[in-house]
Amino acid sequence: MNARLETTAPATATLSADQQIGQIAVQLPGATAVFRRLKLDFCCGGQVPLATAAAEKGLDVNTVLSELAALQRPTTAPEIRDPSALVDHILTRYHDVHRVQLPELIRMARRVEAVHRDNPMYRPGWPICSKKWSKSCCRTCKRKRPSCFPCSSRVATRLWASPSA
Repeated sequence: MNARLETTAPATATLSADQQIGQIAVQLPGATAVFRRLKLDFCCGGQVPLATAAAEKGLDVNTVLSELAALQRPTTAPEIRDPSALVDHILTRYHDVHRVQLPELIRMARRVEAVHRDNPMYRPGWPICSKKWSKSCCRTCKRKRPSCFPCSSRVATRLWASPSA
C-alpha cells in the first residue's frame, strides 16, 4: 500500500473528509472492509481525500464518515476492578476483534499478491502464510479458551485478593 503511517496519532482521532483514504485505512482497523464494500480504492489510489474518493463514487461523505466512526475504539483500557473483568476485556477487545479482522487481512494479502506479483520488491506467499497463521490462532483459541481463561481468572483473583508483601 502506498499509504504510510505519518503520525502516531491514535485511531480515535477525529475523522475528517480531508484525510487521505489510504491514511484512514492504515490507522483505523476495519476501515479496509468498509472501503472494499464501497469500492473505494485505498491502496494504489489512496492518496486522495475521503471527500474526493466518495464524490467520485457518488457516495455521501458524511454517511461514510459515520460508518467509519462506528469502528473507532478507545485507546485506553477501561478501569479494571477484578481479574475476570480483565479477562473479559482481553477476550472482547483483542481475541474477538482479531477473529473478525483476520479474514479481511487474508483477502487484502491475496489482492496485493495478485496486483504486485511481478514487482521485484514483493515477497510471494503472504496470503498462504496469513491463512495458515489465522487457522492456527483460531484453533489455539478454540482449544484453550474454555479452560485457560477461566483458570487464569481464578488464579488472578486469588493473587489480586492476597495482601502484597
